Amino acid sequence: MLPAPLPSSNPLSQRERIASPGANRGRLLIGAASVLLGEYVVLSHRVDAHSVLERGGIWRVAGEVGYVAPLIITTAAVWFALFRLAPLGVCQGGSSRVAASLGGGGRSVSRLPWLALHAIAYAALLYATEVIFGSRNAPPVPAALCLLGWTFLVLLTAASSLLGILGGTRWLRVLHRDLAVVGPPSLLAWVAGLVSASTWYVGARFTLTPVTLLLRLISVEAASVSSRYLLHADSWTMVISPGCSGYEGFGVAIAIIAAYLVRFRRELDFPKALAAVPMGVLAVWLANVVRFVLLSLVGDWFGPSAAVASFHSKASWLLSASVALGVVAVTRKWTRQPLTSGAPDG
Repeated sequence: MLPAPLPSSNPLSQRERIASPGANRGRLLIGAASVLLGEYVVLSHRVDAHSVLERGGIWRVAGEVGYVAPLIITTAAVWFALFRLAPLGVCQGGSSRVAASLGGGGRSVSRLPWLALHAIAYAALLYATEVIFGSRNAPPVPAALCLLGWTFLVLLTAASSLLGILGGTRWLRVLHRDLAVVGPPSLLAWVAGLVSASTWYVGARFTLTPVTLLLRLISVEAASVSSRYLLHADSWTMVISPGCSGYEGFGVAIAIIAAYLVRFRRELDFPKALAAVPMGVLAVWLANVVRFVLLSLVGDWFGPSAAVASFHSKASWLLSASVALGVVAVTRKWTRQPLTSGAPDG
């Protein structure tokens, strides 16, 4: 008679094996979102928004399309915080629901056709963006037709990326359910970011002064005029608008962290967990100071045009969301309850 198999020394190993397909798909989803955001940053540098706004008429609507991208960024960040960064010891609802709803984790899927379509669609989108938005003059085609064609290419590029990396349409129903949860806090984070960006007018000195001091410490001739929102570094000067100030990060971080604290209020150790809010504000401020210093150095090394391009507002939204997620990741470790049970409160 064969001896009975010994029980596993790790009681969670079986659970982890069951959940691993969902976890792998979660990582793929994060990869897809990262690819799309990176492609957007490249694409947005081809758009001369001020020139498009000057065309008037329906083109003014196209010139404001840049406000949509930050909403996508906050949605991705809130989804990651609520479904991938549950407090340690808590079953992550996103992974288990994904694994249960999709099933067949070992079944291979064909991603190559979708990825090939994505490459073609993105190349076409880059070309169309350059033609439609890359100069002051509108193309000799009806504006409505241009915008409809461009919107179609945007949707085709995004859909083919998600379907290619994730392996088919089965993910759509999972994303639909997740969006019902992350939608309200994502919208709140977006609005909070737009509102907090306006605080640049009264708080510019709290960033420009330390930036100037740091630049001088590394032997860069620097000066700032906070009342005029000017930062001078060696031989060039930048005028910083609220949209490029990075101050939207304060609202974004507070909203994302607050959504996390509310969703997992039963699993986190309060009031200790509340320290995450001021920690997020401080982290955003430090990251923004470092960002200004680095961009000033870029301007000195590669010219003002390189620095202006790097000051792109969408990049600062990405930085703010990343910092907020970093604070959430720290919070999930040091503010969890000693014992946790059940699924996160939704």
